[in-house]
Amino acid sequence: MVYNIDDYLNEIEEYKGNHYFRGQADISWDITPSIFRNGSTLATEYNDIAETYLNSEHKHILLKLLKMQHYGSKTRLCDLTVNPLVALFFAIDGNNEKDKDGCVYILDCSDRLAINSI
Repeated sequence: MVYNIDDYLNEIEEYKGNHYFRGQADISWDITPSIFRNGSTLATEYNDIAETYLNSEHKHILLKLLKMQHYGSKTRLCDLTVNPLVALFFAIDGNNEKDKDGCVYILDCSDRLAINSI
């Protein structure tokens, strides 16, 4: 358990550079993309993709999903960052979760694929 920024910075030091981080405002949440939470459906994502496909310069589905995710649409993508401070922001940001403990997940990225290798 970490209670202040100094403790956090000490804890994550060994993971910087070779891990991804994910911050969540409630430790009880699973690591689940937003499309699978709160009764959302893949049909919603499909409709959003179809709508953006007609008005997009991107012809690759992954690029469309990344753009939709960036602008707040619910997608099957799960936000990760290489910056542990960004993850910390998401772990403590959340007006609806003030009575909950946030968490930062640390994920090994040694088996990652480059987007252009897909």
